[in-house]
Amino acid sequence: MLAIQLYEVEIEKIFGGENMKKAYLLAVTLLVITTGIFGCLNQQKDGDILFQVSTIEALSKGVYDGDVSFKDLKKHGDFGIGTFDGLDGEMVALAGEFYQIKADGKAYAVEDTMVTPFAIVTFFEPDKVVSLDETLSLEQFGAVSG
Repeated sequence: MLAIQLYEVEIEKIFGGENMKKAYLLAVTLLVITTGIFGCLNQQKDGDILFQVSTIEALSKGVYDGDVSFKDLKKHGDFGIGTFDGLDGEMVALAGEFYQIKADGKAYAVEDTMVTPFAIVTFFEPDKVVSLDETLSLEQFGAVSG
């Protein structure tokens, strides 16, 4: 605490009054710029990013009105789950194709203009691919998939 007070006294002696306000403003500006630059440099480099529209908590509290179009959602992922405006079915995204599963159990293609109140998507890339020539038990599959 004493070191900080001495430091402030030294700054006051150097800059004094109005110049001190400018020095603080300059210091804060440099801090914000530095934080912004390093924040951008430390972005996640691999593709394991989930994009989420709203929260399950909001959905459970009755927020059923969609505000994100599927055109926009597709920019953030090609694989995921969600729902539709007014809870009109379940959304399933697989290999870039988006489907609406309605109460009749059928899958319908999703139009870009449709909206969602809740969805979670990612650009799916498998970490490992295993080809199987025969049916395996769980133990055998575990040994093959590692």
